[in-house]
Amino acid sequence: MSLTPAENASILATRLVSESGGPLVEFSKPRYCAVLSEDSQLASTVLAVSATHSRGAEVRYSITGGNRDGLFTIDQHSGIITLAAALDHETHTSHELVVWGEGGGGGATTLVQVRVADVNDNPPYFLHPRPEVTVVEEDHRHLPTTIATVVAEDRDFMDHHGLLYTVRGDGVDGYAPGDAFFTINSLTGELIQLRALDRDPLQGKAVWKVRVQVRDGQALWSRQAMQRYLANKAKATNATTIHHNAGRQRRTVREFVFSANSGRKSNGVYGIRKRCGWTKRKHVSLTKNETYTESERQHNKLTSKSPDRVLHGQAIASVDTEAAQLEYGAEANPRGGRGRRSGEGERSFREWVEDAQDEEKTKNFMRWVAANQDGEGVKDFREWAEDEQRDMCGGNATEPEDERLAGAGRGLHGLGGSLVHVAETEVTIRVKDVNDNPPVFPNTTMFGLVQENGPIDLSVVVVAAWDADDDSEGSNAKVTYGIEQNAVHEGTGEAIFSIHPETGLVRTAVCCLDRETTTQYHIQVVATDGGGLQGTGVVVVRLIDVNDNAPQLEQKLWEVEVDETWGDGPPDNFTILSISVLDPDTSNYFYYRVVHGSGWGWQHFGVRSVGAVGHIYACQTLDYEDEAHRRGFRFMVQVTDRGRGGWEDARHVDSAWVVVWLRDINDNPPQFQRRDVHITISEDAAPGTVLANLPARDPDNDGHQEVEYHVVGGWGAFTVDTTGGVSLRSALDREAPDGAVGVARILGVDRGHPPLTATATLTITLTDVNDTPPHLLPPTLFHVTEDVAPTRLGVLTATDEDVWALGHGPPFTLSLAPTNPRHVCHRVALDFDPHLDSGRGGAVLRTVTPVDREEFPQLPVAVLVTDAGGVSATHIVTVVIDDVNDNPMKPGTKTVYLWKPMGGAAEAPLGRVFVEDPDDWDLNDKTFSWIGSPHPLFSLNTHTGDLLASSQVREGRYELRLAVSDELWSQKDVGANVTVVVRVLPPDALAHAAPLTLTPTTPEALTRGWTPQHGGGGLSRVLEGVQQVAGVEEVVEIVSVEGRPAHHSQDAAPAVVVWLCVRETSARYMDPIKLQGLLLLHAKQLQASTNLTVVLETTTAVDTSDNQHPRHPEGPLDPSSAASRASTSLSLQVVDTNSTALVTPRLTRAHSCLVRHHHTCANTPCLNGGRCIHGDRCVCPGGSWGPQCKILSRTFSGKDWAWVRPLPPCLPLTISLRVLTSRPHALVLYSGPLAPLPRQSHHPPTPMLALQLRRGRPQVMVEGGAKPVVLEVPTVVSDCEWHTLHIRLSTQGMAVVVDLCGRGLQNSSLDDSHCAARTSWRDLRLLDTWPLQVGGLAHDPPSSADHGWKYAPTPRPLVGCISHLRLNGQLVDLGEPAYSKGGISGCQPQEEMCKGGCGHRGQCVGGLHQPQCVCDPGWTGPGCTTSTLPATLVSASYFKVVPSLTPGSHILTAQLRFRIRDSSSIILLSLLTRHQDAVFLLHLQAGIACVRVFGEGWAGNSACAESQPLDDGEWHVVTAEYHRYSLVIAVDDGDGWRHNESLVSLAASEEDHLRTLVHLPSVPPLFDDSDTVMLGGEVPGYLRQNLAEPLDDPDDNVSVCVDDVRVCGHAVPLLPTTNDSRWGLESGCSAPDACLGTTCLPPLTCISTWGVATCSCGPGRQVAGHDCRDVDECQWQPCLHGGSCHNLQPGYQCVCGPTHTGDHCQWTHIATVPHPLTVALVIAAVTLSILIIVVAGVFISVKLRHQWFTLGQRGDHKETQEGTGQEGNTILQGDEPHYTLIKQLRLSPTTNRQYQGKMQTSKNDSEVEGNSEAPDVAGVEGRASWPKPLPAKDDLRAYAYEGDGSSADSLSSALSGVREETLEGESIMHVMPGFLEVMDLLRHLPEAVRSPLLRPKPPDLKQDPGAGETQKGPSPTPAPAPVPPESSTTALSREDCRPPSPSPHPAAHNLTTGS
Repeated sequence: MSLTPAENASILATRLVSESGGPLVEFSKPRYCAVLSEDSQLASTVLAVSATHSRGAEVRYSITGGNRDGLFTIDQHSGIITLAAALDHETHTSHELVVWGEGGGGGATTLVQVRVADVNDNPPYFLHPRPEVTVVEEDHRHLPTTIATVVAEDRDFMDHHGLLYTVRGDGVDGYAPGDAFFTINSLTGELIQLRALDRDPLQGKAVWKVRVQVRDGQALWSRQAMQRYLANKAKATNATTIHHNAGRQRRTVREFVFSANSGRKSNGVYGIRKRCGWTKRKHVSLTKNETYTESERQHNKLTSKSPDRVLHGQAIASVDTEAAQLEYGAEANPRGGRGRRSGEGERSFREWVEDAQDEEKTKNFMRWVAANQDGEGVKDFREWAEDEQRDMCGGNATEPEDERLAGAGRGLHGLGGSLVHVAETEVTIRVKDVNDNPPVFPNTTMFGLVQENGPIDLSVVVVAAWDADDDSEGSNAKVTYGIEQNAVHEGTGEAIFSIHPETGLVRTAVCCLDRETTTQYHIQVVATDGGGLQGTGVVVVRLIDVNDNAPQLEQKLWEVEVDETWGDGPPDNFTILSISVLDPDTSNYFYYRVVHGSGWGWQHFGVRSVGAVGHIYACQTLDYEDEAHRRGFRFMVQVTDRGRGGWEDARHVDSAWVVVWLRDINDNPPQFQRRDVHITISEDAAPGTVLANLPARDPDNDGHQEVEYHVVGGWGAFTVDTTGGVSLRSALDREAPDGAVGVARILGVDRGHPPLTATATLTITLTDVNDTPPHLLPPTLFHVTEDVAPTRLGVLTATDEDVWALGHGPPFTLSLAPTNPRHVCHRVALDFDPHLDSGRGGAVLRTVTPVDREEFPQLPVAVLVTDAGGVSATHIVTVVIDDVNDNPMKPGTKTVYLWKPMGGAAEAPLGRVFVEDPDDWDLNDKTFSWIGSPHPLFSLNTHTGDLLASSQVREGRYELRLAVSDELWSQKDVGANVTVVVRVLPPDALAHAAPLTLTPTTPEALTRGWTPQHGGGGLSRVLEGVQQVAGVEEVVEIVSVEGRPAHHSQDAAPAVVVWLCVRETSARYMDPIKLQGLLLLHAKQLQASTNLTVVLETTTAVDTSDNQHPRHPEGPLDPSSAASRASTSLSLQVVDTNSTALVTPRLTRAHSCLVRHHHTCANTPCLNGGRCIHGDRCVCPGGSWGPQCKILSRTFSGKDWAWVRPLPPCLPLTISLRVLTSRPHALVLYSGPLAPLPRQSHHPPTPMLALQLRRGRPQVMVEGGAKPVVLEVPTVVSDCEWHTLHIRLSTQGMAVVVDLCGRGLQNSSLDDSHCAARTSWRDLRLLDTWPLQVGGLAHDPPSSADHGWKYAPTPRPLVGCISHLRLNGQLVDLGEPAYSKGGISGCQPQEEMCKGGCGHRGQCVGGLHQPQCVCDPGWTGPGCTTSTLPATLVSASYFKVVPSLTPGSHILTAQLRFRIRDSSSIILLSLLTRHQDAVFLLHLQAGIACVRVFGEGWAGNSACAESQPLDDGEWHVVTAEYHRYSLVIAVDDGDGWRHNESLVSLAASEEDHLRTLVHLPSVPPLFDDSDTVMLGGEVPGYLRQNLAEPLDDPDDNVSVCVDDVRVCGHAVPLLPTTNDSRWGLESGCSAPDACLGTTCLPPLTCISTWGVATCSCGPGRQVAGHDCRDVDECQWQPCLHGGSCHNLQPGYQCVCGPTHTGDHCQWTHIATVPHPLTVALVIAAVTLSILIIVVAGVFISVKLRHQWFTLGQRGDHKETQEGTGQEGNTILQGDEPHYTLIKQLRLSPTTNRQYQGKMQTSKNDSEVEGNSEAPDVAGVEGRASWPKPLPAKDDLRAYAYEGDGSSADSLSSALSGVREETLEGESIMHVMPGFLEVMDLLRHLPEAVRSPLLRPKPPDLKQDPGAGETQKGPSPTPAPAPVPPESSTTALSREDCRPPSPSPHPAAHNLTTGS
């Protein structure tokens, strides 16, 4: 053991003191050790030394040696050594201090060794910064290879061999590790090239720059680094081993590998300090002390020369400093003490490692590593190092080194701190170029320009090629140019172009190129680099045109016919003729001019140049009426291309003549000769008197234009004929309002387009005649008290409406009329005084005697008034006798019958309490009271005696005890009991009530004496008469009795309206329409039974034109009801007859002009057998339509009729229907009187409207107005096609339109006289009492004489069908009319034309000539059994397609289904014309479905289904039609508000029609098969600018589902891949789940219904208490036609009978389509049957052969005995019949005679062939039973011998032959009985026409009937096509409707004939 000098001195001093008696001062350790990092803070504690004095004296401390530079200081009292100055490991790695301790006269020294631990305080630096390397381009050899080594150093000890290298930059960034061009050894800095480098763009670079970074502070130890470290230490100290204590063995330092990759896991153990101490990570065993990362293993395989090289790419080069800090700087010690971060006093693990500056420290570190491999709980490095230091400083020996190093090398440890330095350098890699790229032209096709006719050597174009090689590397990139393929001049063969080899300039090599000969040339140029590589390109040389050709007009004479200028104004600058020019030159600008003075009319025209075309226009007015203009114009025009000489250069000018002819247009209105005429006539002028003649002449059409005349105004009493003659049509009345002077406007309308109108004014002054009798002036009502003395009542005066100046007035004479009854004459007197009333005359009315009111309540006095001219009239003056209480009262009883509506909420008046008292004005003297307690349900007015019943009163009988007191007579409590009988009227009784108006009577007179139990009175007679009319078994009930309102009165006679209903069964009432009609039909019978007059209720038409679409949110009244269903709002009225009173509801007619639909069936019944389910919807039977199950068509056979609801009394009124008939004369609709009733001659005609056919033309007759109207449209509709008729009535007039004027329209005119008729009128009266009769009359035809008509409707009923009858848009149900006789629901003739039917979801349409099946919306395919597939039109998108369709002339239909959840504006479908000048648009306007048609320059027309937006998310069907500007739109079922029309031709007056036509173009737009159909999108702006109503912009954020789009009946395929689709359509129609984020309270669950969430129990369930329970849907009987309902949970199921099918058994079974294998099975059965026949035939044939052979032998034997005896011939003859049979099998069946002839021929042939004598064939036949007919060709025997095919029709021949097989003298049994019947059945199957085996072949007309053996049998003649049997209920003659057509089953006809 060797000691240092300081140690020797210390020991010596201690020993000296000890030898003298023991040391006084002694340190606790002879030597102290401490480790301090160089970055320790000043004043940091190094350690504390401790010494003791043997006598207990205080020891003081001081540093006496080794404290260089005063780095340390010591506390003299405590012995704590602290740091006084900064340490530097790089200067001194350790310090050895000598500490002196003294006290009590003694002292001692000790050594303190302070080791300075290294920290990372110096950055690394590169020894050779920014190196450059040169490599060869595309050199793949020896890769990968090291191209440079970047070396960096660090002054810090631990960073000498722990630096980490990473690489970035070109070839690394953006590449995956396997694709990078470079990588670097992270430990050695070796830069490695992995892939060959490319110098050429685009992927390559000439210079690659990579950035190499080096990081220190990583404490990275690897096997190689440790070896290099130890080697360096060995060189410095000449030692490779480490010495520890003298007695220990020398051990080799084990090698450990520490991972340099902080971004991936390393092999071995990571030590991480946590709060709980050091923990282990994944252990990976190492073999042979070697550790490699995955990248090292892969790279070692590639670099066998350097197996120890470690490669790291970009992914392994990045170091996460923060992660390193977290891993190494924030742990706690294992003893639970709080850990401190590095730099806070506790040394980090890395700091302890950095203390290993020599072999000893390194060995200690290695021993700690080995100790840490032992397992859990090992001390951390600091504690372990302290123990080691204690050993080093003389402490106890630690465990043996072998054990401590036992685990060395098992794993890897990561070291590091928080401070990292990074240095970076750039490595430049230059790539040396090689010639590997050919020249490239940037554009393979280049273009050049050169002027034609130019000289030689003109520049054309410069071409340039680019070479990617380095231009500095020799000639690699030097490019030269040449022409590889040149253009050759045709004449000389010279090359046309040349090119400069260096500049690439292409020039012309010849001159004078001509563009008109060759417009362009193509040459191929080549570019070559120095290495011989080439690139080619094409140069297109285009010749620039010069003006070297003269222009030529295409024609030398241009002729055009144009319309004359409208009116007198200037022309509109419109182009009338376009002239064009031919010029081979292309760069010219052409100019046109009219040559001055060139011809007649040149000054009227001008020409403008538009491109190369000249537009000739009129610059002055052109007037066809001018004779000179009418002859036409001729002038010259010129064109020039503006050559050098301009117009003066004749070579560049051309001329042509223009001839313009004028076409007359209707631009002049008619001209009246007199425009203002004044006449004076007498007011008693007779009708027909000619008043004036006002002819008009139209200058158009050479003055031959026809003029129609109309008269407007003039009280409606004038008419005008075709010549302008105005005559009196009806009587005049000067006394009428404004009757003295009238003004009539005479309108002259020409027949041009548009029709023009002129007006003449006719002023009429009426002269008076004394035709108006005088009348009394008020007052005419006087009062007198009863029993008073005679008294003066008042003065009567008179006046007269006639002209008094003519003696037609006063003086008046007044007297009592002789018609006054005697009691009036005895009680009243009239005293005439001519001086009264200023001499006009008057009379004093007075009573003569007292009058008793109880005898006469009032006196009607008739007064005769006469004027000066002797005209007189009788007027009634009423004298009322005022009552006086002059009679005592007596007890009385009263019965009140209260008919109360169900649910009435108001109190019901019951009338007054009754007592026997003649006086009736004594109410003030009486008081009323209850006897006993008041009844709780009734109230009494004690002053008036009025009784009221509470709203809570129920049906029953109530007895009320009341008393009456009279104060005047001092009577007290006189009994007056009242019995109240209450009956509750059900709503059906109110809804089915019909009114009957009777006069003269009052409600009191009619009901007096009547009781419900016993009848009596006039009301009983009414009920008896109605019962006789309705039927003896019917029950007639009174619903209401009321007096007629005052405004209904026509005269002074009182009237009563009795409302009745008829109960047909216990639960069913008679339809009120039927009841109303029966009452009117039997009016005479009712009058006879009641002795009263039945009054017809007329209604003045109400104008509702300003409110055609009122909204009714609460829903309308029932259209079939005469009374309101809202019973709670009905008021009650009392008919009081003293002892009885009848209280009934006051009912009114349900005049609903625009009936709306109910959304549910709760208040609207389901028709035609439909069932109301849950009060929400109707389950409808098949064939019905809409939510109410209406049937829209009906068949009439010529003796049928039907009654539907009356016409609504509102104007405008629109009636529309479709009719199908073949009869030219028929009554279609009739609304008029059902029976003649007495009428006065002065009464106006009875109102009537009739639609009829006369000569096949629709005709409408209207009576009841100021004049009769008959309108006829000259279009024949009796052609067995469907025709639509529209009738519109308004306050101005009436119009009739056929087929919406969409058929037969001429393109050049808007004249609609062929399809429309209209007229004007005034004072129209409608009668809504009568039912509308359809198809015929239920009574005798009405007579015009009985009703004051000019014409009567035809009595002939309809034979045909009526469909879609609408009244103001409301569809009328024709399946169950209110009353009908005969007729069938649906159109049977139409349905019969579609053979096999159209399926359950299809309809037969198209008339009887072109029937076809049309599927319901949403269905398609054969039989309409396939549902269509929807698609979603996404927001801001469109779908465009050009369909293959041909719309009708100016007719267009469109239909689609859609669903949407937004009230937005969106275009559903648009159709643009070919020229895009008009558009048909189907769109949603704020959710409302609308259709529009408009175009460029005109606003067009529109129609909307205005009621409610269609944004409920349900599927809706919208259908739109366009007919010659008219539009029709329908939504869903098209009923009520869901249908709207905007019909241009349906204007009710000519003025309105003309006003409409002004805004429309003269030619309607024509849509054809080239039009574009677009879903979504927008309308072009130039089309929208003329709209009268703005069109909302489509919402770009709304998506809509569309389905089943049809245009003109053709389906539009919804394919997203269709051409020209921006985004297009998305397949399917789905919506997001709306229940996401929606929570429902139990038991409800969220159900998403196409984007809307609802909380419910789900379908088929409802809330019951706190649970959801199943609903028994079977209680509503949803199964129709006798189906059985089975309730499911949830839902229900209908089990149908054998004749019905469907979910609700709603459909009747249609003949099912057989299974596809049916035909095959039938054919197999037939084949098997034929086979059986063949086998039987063969058996018979063999048997016959045997018999024949036997007979032949007998014959031979006989002949042998009798003849020659040649046996050989005999044998041959025996075989001969068989051979003959074989030949006969080839023949078709023939007659017996033919067969016999053929047999004879066969016999002769055999005789010749056999050269022998044959036997007697006739004798043989008689003996052998030979069959006469042969089997047909399809017999299998024929196949066996001939192999021929078989036709289908030959089967019948074969079988008929079998059937006819007979023998002479006896018959053979049929082989297969009834087989022919089976075959006939098979032939008539629907598949027979498709089966080749059952399809007959046409007869072969080329065959010769006498062709002998090769002739085939005659083909059967086809039978005529069978006509389906006529229905017993229709007489529509289809022979008149159907053209001859082939039978749908020709095979069946041939079979029948062949059989």
